[in-house]
Amino acid sequence: LADPGMHMAHIGMAAALRALGRHAKAAACCDRALEIDPRLAPVHAAKSESLSALGRHGDAVECARRAVRLDPRLSEARAALAEALLGAGRTGEAVRQARRAARDDRGGGGGRGHAVLAAALLAAGRA
Repeated sequence: LADPGMHMAHIGMAAALRALGRHAKAAACCDRALEIDPRLAPVHAAKSESLSALGRHGDAVECARRAVRLDPRLSEARAALAEALLGAGRTGEAVRQARRAARDDRGGGGGRGHAVLAAALLAAGRA
C-alpha cells in the first residue's frame, strides 16, 4: 500500500486492528498512513490509543499532543491525550484535557470526550 492515495486503507486497517485488540499492528498501520501524510491528526490520535493499550503511555502522550497541535478542536485528539495522561498517572492534566474533549465533542467523537472525562474524574476522586 505504497500509493499515496492509500492512506485511507491504512487508517481503516488500523481501526479494524484496534477493534480486534491487535494494537501493535494497529500502530504500525497508523505509521504507514502517517508516512503518506504526517498531518493527519485523527491518525496520531488513533496511534496514541494503540500505544496506551500497549502500556507505552509516554509515547502515547507525545502522539496525542501531536494530534492536538495539528487540530486543537478535534475532541478525539483531546480524549486520546486525556487517556494517555491517565495511563501515565498524570491525573490532574488528564482531567483538564478531558474537560476540553467533552466541551469540543459535538457528536463527532461519539460522546467519547464525556466518557473520558468521567473516567478522569473517577481517577482523581472527584466523582
